[in-house]
Amino acid sequence: MKTVHTYDVFNVGPMTGNQLAVFTGLFGISDSNMQKLAKEMNYAESVFLGNEEDGIWPYRIFTPSEELPFAGHPTLGTAFHVMDNFLEGVSEVVLRCYAGDIPVHMQDGILWMNQQSASFGETVDPIYAARVLSLNLDAVDQRFPAQIVSTGIPFLILPLESVQALQNASHGGSALLDYCAEIGVKGIYAVTASGRDRTHQIAARSMIAEKAVPEDPATGSACGCFSAWALEHSYPESSDAKELIVGQGYEIGRPSLLFTDTRSDQIMIGGKVSLVIRGVLGPSLSMYLN
Repeated sequence: MKTVHTYDVFNVGPMTGNQLAVFTGLFGISDSNMQKLAKEMNYAESVFLGNEEDGIWPYRIFTPSEELPFAGHPTLGTAFHVMDNFLEGVSEVVLRCYAGDIPVHMQDGILWMNQQSASFGETVDPIYAARVLSLNLDAVDQRFPAQIVSTGIPFLILPLESVQALQNASHGGSALLDYCAEIGVKGIYAVTASGRDRTHQIAARSMIAEKAVPEDPATGSACGCFSAWALEHSYPESSDAKELIVGQGYEIGRPSLLFTDTRSDQIMIGGKVSLVIRGVLGPSLSMYLN
């Protein structure tokens, strides 16, 4: 049966977190039709789930404009989908994307994924990153480096001085897309070492080099890069960087909480997942996709 389920990932309640569509029964359709469906959904990402093979569940991830080798919230949402629909009572699953095998487990209602080891790239002059976010250099916390980090997808981690600076940031449109292409990153993950409220220690925004979804409400892959960067640079100075709660999506009306844990020297990113809609593809669309 060809089905679609939608989920809120990293949510803090109804209609929060990052939206995800998971399609089943469509793993064998053409790449172009997968891309069309992802564009039709117009979520940050949509997933096409394959059948289990030797205990591993393959999945493919599409934004409205391209396929990704890995992404965080699709991984947690897909793991929840597998546990909820195919592996009742099981709290661990291994997913396979183009970036590799990703173990996911659930503990106390939180899904946790093991991300790949971080690769630290170059540090960049923060003035250019600040400019494409419509910020001045004094908005940047220059005690810490603006650095490219990847755990599967590269992001530029940009530390800012305050929540106010974070809230003043805006997507630079084509200038941001050009800048991200120039330095070879998917987007800019701007962070500040204070929360908007008591639910989180770190406030973040994720400006993506993507026209259809310019700002992401919750970016697990970028948060993995950030958690590795925070551990590397002892950020923030006043707390244990090995366990942090990151608040994201507040400025665009989709508040989200992302949990980080690097105590075991592995990059663990966690969050809650909730089912929103369960549906079946109509006969005309099913025939078109065959």
